[in-house]
Amino acid sequence: MFGFGYIAGKIGLMVRGYSPRRSSEWPALRAGWLKANPKCVYCLRKAVEVHHKIPFSFRPEWELDRSNLQSVCRKCHRIVAHCGDWKLWQDNVDEIAKLCAAGIRGRGK
Repeated sequence: MFGFGYIAGKIGLMVRGYSPRRSSEWPALRAGWLKANPKCVYCLRKAVEVHHKIPFSFRPEWELDRSNLQSVCRKCHRIVAHCGDWKLWQDNVDEIAKLCAAGIRGRGK
């Protein structure tokens, strides 16, 4: 009933070899996003990348949807958002970000 893309999406795996074309609006949106959201949502260090919560390869129509974006540092992008492997992705990144940031903020108290 469901194809591999659906199943892969449900278990958090990206389909290799599929790379939709980026929107011409992406570079400006990315730059503006990082300027407005300069800290990594996980570790609060300087963000240098923009993570798509639902991978662009699964939902290219959400590429420019701000509710699908997170500012991240390189280390957290790979380790937290992609479970250490670019072929994988977390589907609960908002909750993980809240827990990480709360833990970091709580250390100073």
